[in-house]
Amino acid sequence: MKSYPQNNKQWADEAYQALILAWDELKQNNPFPSDKQKEQLIEIATVKACENRDIQDSNFIKHAQASVKESFLDDYNSRDIDEKINFSLCFALAYFDAHLSLSMIQENVAKDVTKLLMQEYDMSYEGKVQSNVFTINYSGKV
Repeated sequence: MKSYPQNNKQWADEAYQALILAWDELKQNNPFPSDKQKEQLIEIATVKACENRDIQDSNFIKHAQASVKESFLDDYNSRDIDEKINFSLCFALAYFDAHLSLSMIQENVAKDVTKLLMQEYDMSYEGKVQSNVFTINYSGKV
């Protein structure tokens, strides 16, 4: 079990490290996952949250998974249909929803940490799968 985060920065660091591991896990089988495959990050978030808290009781894990899935579906169904989904942010929300469902974090802390992640961390991680592709920057050229 990881040591329990003591402040927002530690929570954010833990969630971000879990996010990186989750993307790596997702891309093992498919280096360029589809949006449908990226939805697996929601399930992985719950697993990572439970692993980080050393939760092994299947009832607790199932409770967290059901709660996270319900929250995700509510958010997903209420979004603007044309809105692009930031799956890294979805992961973070699911990660904290899992902790919330198990009463391991307060809602105001989860909200503050999510804001911190969005402001100070690269939540566009999914774009990094193509970072080795050669591109030409035409900005500023006539």
